[in-house]
Amino acid sequence: MRSTLPFQVSDSYPLSDQNCSDEVSKPADSESEKHDIFSSDSLDSTSNCRPEDPPIFNLPFEITAKIFAHYTAENSTPLDYPVRVRSTRSAPLTLSAICRMWREIAFTTPQLWAAVNIFISSFEQIPLLAELASDYMHRSGNLPLTISITNCVKLERLETRYERQVKWLFDVVRHFSARWCRLVLCIPPELYVEFMGALWYTPILEDVRLTPVTGQDELRQVDFKLGGAPRLRHLELSKLFISRIKVPLENLTSLEVSAVCVDEMLKLLKGANQLLSAKFSEILGNQVDFDFPWPPVPLTHHYLRHLDLRPDGNDYYTPVLTFLQSIIVPSLESFVYHGKDGISVDNILILLNSSQIPVTKLEIVLIGAIAFEDSSFEEDLVQLFRGTPAITNLSISLLAEPLRKTVTDSFFALFGDPDFLPQLEVLSFTGWRGFSWASTRSLITTAKKRTVNMAVETEHDVSSPGYKPDPCLSTLLSLVAKNPSTTLNVVDYRTGKDMTRARLATDN
Repeated sequence: MRSTLPFQVSDSYPLSDQNCSDEVSKPADSESEKHDIFSSDSLDSTSNCRPEDPPIFNLPFEITAKIFAHYTAENSTPLDYPVRVRSTRSAPLTLSAICRMWREIAFTTPQLWAAVNIFISSFEQIPLLAELASDYMHRSGNLPLTISITNCVKLERLETRYERQVKWLFDVVRHFSARWCRLVLCIPPELYVEFMGALWYTPILEDVRLTPVTGQDELRQVDFKLGGAPRLRHLELSKLFISRIKVPLENLTSLEVSAVCVDEMLKLLKGANQLLSAKFSEILGNQVDFDFPWPPVPLTHHYLRHLDLRPDGNDYYTPVLTFLQSIIVPSLESFVYHGKDGISVDNILILLNSSQIPVTKLEIVLIGAIAFEDSSFEEDLVQLFRGTPAITNLSISLLAEPLRKTVTDSFFALFGDPDFLPQLEVLSFTGWRGFSWASTRSLITTAKKRTVNMAVETEHDVSSPGYKPDPCLSTLLSLVAKNPSTTLNVVDYRTGKDMTRARLATDN
């Protein structure tokens, strides 16, 4: 192991190879190669700007630093797995490899180093990763830190020979815990104890995301403990036993949980009583957390404004119904529901009508062919929308494969009824076009300001040279031209091609 002091790591390795991950040990993709190809002059720390250099090399120090800060923010590693693992290239080190001046600017601009993304694909690389992480955090001055650790090494059990190296990496990161603002851990849950150590208090931590690649082992359950986090506002969990997550919930305003049971959902909502937004996906059964007694009456959450339910598992219909019947949300304003076996209109309406504030945003996504075998699904949608007359933003996605069942002309004709969704301002529809364009006329002839977005699939290939758009679309476009308060956007679902432009091109 090389002996390298903080601040010296950048001078100990070729700049073009530096990375806060072990990207150097992996073949770069074509996009990454663009960042790696530097001339010998550009890597020479003694080179200076020449008169013929581009104007950007002559910008004032402070302006260049702001440009660098914007660049690193735009090119920072995403926080959502698995997108996070696709781009681990270090933006500030890439900038510092261009020339001497840029190196000086990069190394003296703390904002560039405040996001530390550690990507582990080999335990042998951990010593270097620890040194680079330390260098990053020292260069960030006193700024709040975003810490992201992703481990893609298959880990059955941490081998003894790697324990010291892993502990060293975790010690380095934990040394700066007073400045943690966002913590993203995509590591095996079995490492939570080693990572947290004796840490109990994080004064400015606002965002915690625990998203392991694989779920927690029932036979090796460990706790993630964080007793003091007075500023914690967002918590994201995936594939974990909620009873093992011991963090303060009382100040949370945003919550996202994947692979969760109904009783765990209620436990979280009861503990996070200041919550404004909650998203639950892959909803499973119930009665898993026996430490949480089932509430004898529906749980009332007074502050929740946005609720997102995405039960994409195979056996979820009953658990979701149980949840809908077990909660009252008097402040709800926005609701998202993804269904596979249809929708339970009565239970959803009971939930939405428990709000003392009219629900104004509604998103319904039906996936899978099962949802469309019953011809009454269109009637269910109409019943649901009639029960929520205050809707201003409505999104409907019918994503069955193949997209052959959809709403009919009679559905869109309802928008001509002044009592059907009278407050609607934005309608977004995705699905098979089993309706005629003429039936959508009432959507765009309203005197209200309205935006209509449609992503439709047809039996025609809109990208083919011989494609001829439906002439009825021209009629709609002419109506839109006469009604400046209306906006119409129509794209092909598969290709994303703008069908209105294709129609206009044909007309001309």
